[in-house]
Amino acid sequence: MATAAPRPDPDPLLLRLRRAEGQLRGVQRMLAEGSDCQQVLTQLAAVKAAVDQVGLHLISERLRSCVADGEQGCDAAFDAALAT
Repeated sequence: MATAAPRPDPDPLLLRLRRAEGQLRGVQRMLAEGSDCQQVLTQLAAVKAAVDQVGLHLISERLRSCVADGEQGCDAAFDAALAT
């Protein structure tokens, strides 16, 4: 039975997600106030990039852990993480 990979220090990830959450609230406010479409799209892109970075960090940490522990099937785990 494979053990779960050690989780990275969650503080930077949580900080990034909280920042994205604040940006998303800002987008909601912008829409309610009828802000310019380009400004809204710029903020949405920033939110998406922040969330994507969290996902990439989790994938890279999982792969790093898999390789460092010498686990078999790291390529399959990596493919599964990317597919998700």
